[in-house]
Amino acid sequence: MIRAVRGQTGYIAAGGLMDMACGCMIAGVPILAADRFGLDWSQLGLVGAVGPLLYLISCALFGTVSDSAGRKPFLIVGPVLAALAATGCALATRHTHLFWAMPVWGLGIGMFWPSVQAALADDTPPDRLTRVLGQFNVTWCAGLALGIFVVSPLYGKWTAAPFWLAAATFLVVALIFCLKRMKRSPRHSLRGSL
Repeated sequence: MIRAVRGQTGYIAAGGLMDMACGCMIAGVPILAADRFGLDWSQLGLVGAVGPLLYLISCALFGTVSDSAGRKPFLIVGPVLAALAATGCALATRHTHLFWAMPVWGLGIGMFWPSVQAALADDTPPDRLTRVLGQFNVTWCAGLALGIFVVSPLYGKWTAAPFWLAAATFLVVALIFCLKRMKRSPRHSLRGSL
């Protein structure tokens, strides 16, 4: 019983770290957009929506592609793209930079989340899956709450701090999967799954 849970530590930790970094982006971007760039309410809604829109599209696409291409590339490339987006926010000098960074972030997290959930299921014995998924869900939710919570104090000290923290954390997640041995994902032809 313990071995099955212990074997999933990388996935569980990565989920918590990934959503902590996402929390920094979710809470930090609107604060940055309003405080530094003076965006109005309609613009704040738009800058907040472009990332989730790309997430929605990329989840549908990359969830299917990871079934045939394997999970690991998306578990590495997704967080790297998210780190690039966070870096773009940290270095933003105009509000339009946020409108470029947020879709890249959405694309990156859309590569990551369906792939990590499927990889966790691939690597977990069926009799332990519900317990492991419960731990995974608690961890990512706690990470999200922590990321959102730390934005205000970090932003108050240095406006770029939440984004540098997010970028570094996204890269740690990519490193976890660079180093993690994973079972091969089930191979399905794309044509057969569509």
